[in-house]
Amino acid sequence: MLRDALEVIAWRIDRQPVALVVDMPPGPLRVRAGPVRFQQVVVNLVANALDALDGRADGAIRIEGGGRTGASC
Repeated sequence: MLRDALEVIAWRIDRQPVALVVDMPPGPLRVRAGPVRFQQVVVNLVANALDALDGRADGAIRIEGGGRTGASC
């Protein structure tokens, strides 16, 4: 699901000099949302991060998963 969400916004990620780091453990994660809602949340969070990093050459977005409650961004 995460990969699909990142593909939706890949065109924006590719347009900015921002490093995207995805650190996910092997295997599935439990997420309390349906696939569409999860995709909306990820796309919105990444879009907001890209907006905040606009104009910076040293920006980075890190997405981690596997915490106590599941995925965290």
